[in-house]
Parts: sequence; structure tokens; C-alpha cells
Amino acid sequence: MFQAVEKVGLPEAQINLAHGTTYLASAPKSHASYVGLKEAIHDAREYGNLPVPLHLRNAVTNLMKDLGYGKGYRYAHDDHKGAKDQPHLPKELRDRRYYRPSSEGSRGRNQKVDQETNSKEDNRDEL
Repeated sequence: MFQAVEKVGLPEAQINLAHGTTYLASAPKSHASYVGLKEAIHDAREYGNLPVPLHLRNAVTNLMKDLGYGKGYRYAHDDHKGAKDQPHLPKELRDRRYYRPSSEGSRGRNQKVDQETNSKEDNRDEL
């Protein structure tokens, strides 16, 4: 919407602002997003700046390779289970899951589609 105002200018961009406002006001909202955000902020304050796991670090020098940067990393596009199985958070936060949608509302209706999609991806090796 900002770009519409910037490019089109007022008063013409009032129409774009009205469309954007209506869209956002009528879009499904998720309390799970709010709860997850609050939990993430709490953990950021409590744990501070934690190191990135070694396997996610880019080894641009021989020293970095020797220190284990990038070792064991699985690229999700080459290994479809790679993104699911390898940890992406520091060890202090490894068991955290910040977004936990309920089965109610629009997210609940979409969970079935998500589960079916994940099931198909898990079975790709069998095809």
C-alpha cells in the first residue's frame, strides 16, 4: 500500500488504501502467531545472541571448514527430508516451536491440506 501511495499519490491512492485496509481487516487472524511472537521475544531477551549451528554456517575459508562449518548440512532441495530432520535453531532453543496453530478456524481447514502435502512429500522416495 505504501508503494501505491508513493507512486500514484493522493488523493487517487485513497482507493488503494481502502482496498488494502479492507483486505487486512477481513483476512483470517491467528492468535497462535501472536503467542509465538511473544515467546520468541521472551527467548531472545533471555538467551541473547546465540551462535548459529555449525552445520548452517558457510565455510568460506579452509579454517572454517576445519572448524566444521557447513559439515553435515543437507540442502532441502536435494534432500526433501533435510529441512525437516536437521536442526535450525541453536541447541538452547532446539526444542522450541513458536508457531503452534490450533485446529480451529481457517488454519484448521488448511491443516488437512498441509498434512496431505507433507504425506505426499514423505512418500516421494517410494515412487
